[in-house]
Amino acid sequence: MSTATSRGVQPSAHPEELRAALDLILASPLGKGVEEDFRDATGTELKSADQLWFNGDVYRVHRERNVPEALSRCGEHRCVRLVTKVRNGAWIDTRDLIVDLSAKNVVRVG
Repeated sequence: MSTATSRGVQPSAHPEELRAALDLILASPLGKGVEEDFRDATGTELKSADQLWFNGDVYRVHRERNVPEALSRCGEHRCVRLVTKVRNGAWIDTRDLIVDLSAKNVVRVG
C-alpha cells in the first residue's frame, strides 16, 4: 500500500456536508424552484428535506467556464453541487445551484 500527498484538492463531500448544503438550498430564495418542482411532481408541499433523496460532491471551479465571483474562492472554501429527487420519484434539477458551505451561501451557475 502506498500514499501520496496532493495540494489544491479536496476530499469527496461527506453525507453530513451534503445534508447541510440541501438545508441551505431550501432556506435560500433559490430553493423556491425546488419547492415548485416538488409540488409539480407530487401534488403536495415540500415540508422537509427528508422528503428528498440527494447526493453530490465537491464543486471544482477548474472544470467550469464563467465562474461567478461569489464562487471564486471554491477550492479554498468548501463548495458542493447536489443532485436531488423526490424520494422514489422524479428528479429535481439542482445541478445549477452551488453551495459554498464555508460562506453559507447558494449561487446559481450557468
